[in-house]
Amino acid sequence: MPRYSEPAEGPRPALGPTLDQDELETFLSLMPDAAIAVDAQGKVVAVNERAAAMFGYAAADMEGKAVEMFMPARFRYTHRRKRTAYNSNPHARPMGAGLDLRGRRSDGSEVPLDISLAPLKGESGLLVVAALRDITERKEDEERLRLQARAEAVAAEIRLELLSEAPLETSLGLICTRAAELAGARAAALVSVGGSGTGLLASAGDKGTLTALAESLRTKRFLTEGTGTARTARLAGGLTVLAVPVPCAEGARVRRATLAVVLGEGQPALPERTQAVASLAGQAVLALELATVRAERDRMAISAERERIARDLHDLVIQRLFGAGLRLQGALALIDNSSAASRVASTVDELDATIKEIRGAIFSLEAAPSAGLESRVNEAIATASEALGFTPALSFRQPAGHEVPLEAELEAVAVLREALSNAARHARANKVEVNVEVGNELTIQVIDDGVGVGKPKRLSGIANARARAALLGGRLRLSAAKGGGTCFEWRVPLGEPATGLPGKEPASDVVV
Repeated sequence: MPRYSEPAEGPRPALGPTLDQDELETFLSLMPDAAIAVDAQGKVVAVNERAAAMFGYAAADMEGKAVEMFMPARFRYTHRRKRTAYNSNPHARPMGAGLDLRGRRSDGSEVPLDISLAPLKGESGLLVVAALRDITERKEDEERLRLQARAEAVAAEIRLELLSEAPLETSLGLICTRAAELAGARAAALVSVGGSGTGLLASAGDKGTLTALAESLRTKRFLTEGTGTARTARLAGGLTVLAVPVPCAEGARVRRATLAVVLGEGQPALPERTQAVASLAGQAVLALELATVRAERDRMAISAERERIARDLHDLVIQRLFGAGLRLQGALALIDNSSAASRVASTVDELDATIKEIRGAIFSLEAAPSAGLESRVNEAIATASEALGFTPALSFRQPAGHEVPLEAELEAVAVLREALSNAARHARANKVEVNVEVGNELTIQVIDDGVGVGKPKRLSGIANARARAALLGGRLRLSAAKGGGTCFEWRVPLGEPATGLPGKEPASDVVV
């Protein structure tokens, strides 16, 4: 125990009795926390065993070193200034209240600390004893609570978005954005596995990172297979993919889906972050199910309207045309002029042809309305018209019975938007044609009369469209259009890819 040698008379010294080295070491050994004693020059003069174990050094290796050696480099300069200020007015207090204090271990790792300071008088002058407490568990609890509160706020935000009947692409994009934020990730994507293979339903974050993610989905298929627990995989550059399965409902247009986030170099997939991403995977399920219900509702409304129009055409228009034709035929017997009779007869024939065309239209109206691809395409064209300064011509062909899987539908519309955006920004086109055809393949063709494909200065948009095609087992082709301009053609198979090599790309996809 320290020996106290207070003077018999006079006030108690502010720093207490003077301790020699043995007394100082005994004092530190009795402290319940890790403790370091530092002199006025910032040199470590004594440490207890708990401090040595915390930093991973032998006590002898710490003594005599500058105390800043045991701090992360980013804190050292500031600490030297604050240490000088403290030495001018030493008193017992917590160090850096409200600040993020960290120590640096021998292996370079960091430990969050709670530090209290108290001045002592040593043989060589002022000493400062720092009591250190590892608060890693407290920080983890605080982070867990913060993430939980943030996840609940995000869930409420997404629910409001879904109740507002926002487009599916908008809702899924918001989910990806918030997933990246909650996980502290560089990028996030919602990946589907449906009838046409793997597809990107939505994404957010760094484009280069998303390209690396698309490559990993082609080469590491286990990330999107099955419906088990979260999985991780390593990417180039020290990145990590955390993939959380999305439990899609039975009979949904998307059979399986995965919410994937790309973590930065050296960033661990902490359980609380995984749980936060998993909570958003449930929101993605809700968005997909609501989209399915709303699409069915809209189809039923459209079908009812088409039936009404068909009924009106049949009951009103055709009947009136048929009656007019009968009256004209009856009038033929009363016409003596052969030229006038010939004209009336030709009019009757035209009425018959018109009735046949209307009956064909009625048959088309009574057929089941197509899926949402056509409406999405029209919406994309309407959005691009403002930037282009004119409305592109559209040819849309989707025979009855040819359904487009949701992942292919969303991919196609995203690619169409990119192609129209390029035509508006770079092609300087006066005319744009959009051809969409659904059959054994889904084909998106955008033809402009602009400056031509040449050698694109920026390939990010083209690479993005090519990656989207590759995920679905398709391809992108750019070529010169007849008469000048560019032909952008994006094709993906509808159905399971014919080859076992998803993402195999053509040797060249740009033809000048």
